[in-house]
Amino acid sequence: MSYRIAYPVDNGNPDDSFMVIVSRCEAKYHSCKGARVSEKLRKESGASYVFERACEEIMKRYRFEYEQIPMPNNTITPETVIDDGCSDGVACALALHQSSIEPTGPLILISCSLSFQDRQKGLTGNPIGRVTKKDEEAAAKKSLTNKWAAVCRNNALALVLHEDDAKLLSQIVGEPLKLQKDTFEKLLKEKGKTKLVSCKFDQLPVLSESLGIPHFSFLPFDTERTLIEEIKSYREQPYTQDANINHIQKSSSASFLVSTINQPEIKTLIDLENPHSSFKIQLYLANKHSVIQTRDIEMIGNVPERCKIGEIIKLVFKSTEDCYFYLFDIGTSGKVQMLFPNKWYENNFIKADIEYEFPPKNQFIWRLSSPLGVETIKAFATKTKLEALEFIESFVGPFREIQTRDIEFFKISLKDIPDQWTETKYSLIIEDR
Repeated sequence: MSYRIAYPVDNGNPDDSFMVIVSRCEAKYHSCKGARVSEKLRKESGASYVFERACEEIMKRYRFEYEQIPMPNNTITPETVIDDGCSDGVACALALHQSSIEPTGPLILISCSLSFQDRQKGLTGNPIGRVTKKDEEAAAKKSLTNKWAAVCRNNALALVLHEDDAKLLSQIVGEPLKLQKDTFEKLLKEKGKTKLVSCKFDQLPVLSESLGIPHFSFLPFDTERTLIEEIKSYREQPYTQDANINHIQKSSSASFLVSTINQPEIKTLIDLENPHSSFKIQLYLANKHSVIQTRDIEMIGNVPERCKIGEIIKLVFKSTEDCYFYLFDIGTSGKVQMLFPNKWYENNFIKADIEYEFPPKNQFIWRLSSPLGVETIKAFATKTKLEALEFIESFVGPFREIQTRDIEFFKISLKDIPDQWTETKYSLIIEDR
């Protein structure tokens, strides 16, 4: 689903207030449909803030395109489409990173600003701000009510506000919905009246995911350029493991960060190591005792080099310090799944010196299955929770299916905590019975 993104504008009263649909287009100049073009955006607007912090690839190729409804005249330009304020910030950020050039789906109106952060940080982690912060309560309610009138008049699916603004408007229009990843998907199925949606200051990633816009699109300049160079170098490395998986493609929303997964990206996940870890964790097969591998993580147990299809395995792990534990399976088919945490067990925090089992006792079994080949188990432990992994929405049963963009974002997260994570791996050769 490719949603149309817009922002409402308070024009003094409900009847004269209007909306502006914003999208991106491949062009040299910003433009207004049916009106004029401009090389510049209004100073101190949300749009100019966003464009200055967009990744290099987007700045080179794309510009904003506005459609004011109703259209007052053909003299408006991107510099004059609204007079003041920065309530267009979040809408412009999302529209600029949509993969569809001309989205045709339902209307989502967003009236949220972006709190200031340094330009070199890009839009990564940018907090969402309220748009009535400087107004008295009565004036704030009036402005939000005028915007609500414009939203309803245009039969929008929803109006998204910062939770403080949503609380004010809810006194007039009713209780808001709390933003979740599937909020708009649910509203589409209900086919009801326009809904008010409340979002928290740190929910830009959730909002972007709910609109089908990958949150990794908001990487800062330096980070994205680094990733592009890393991925280019991975392509040049020989990798001969036979796996039925897709080759990397160039993404339209952020260069080289894509939804498919390929062999070099799997290799980088398998080969990730950390010689600077500040703690240790043990991982071993149940009912086995001999240590067969010692690194930052110790592997204990008589792990068979060759296993048969249908064989059942169980892992036990414990840490020398409190930490968060992540377990990945790179299957013989080439698919990558995060086994733990999962839909059944979201809490992956483990206490020091306590043994934990996977799969959990009396819950389900881990049975090795076809196709034949090499199965690699990769384990990570971190001192801080990796929030980026919680946004993965592609599941196979209870387990998250890992894609290229997830591996790249995972690597970025680990770079931020260089001495606070550790890992290990081992491989099983899966043979026929």
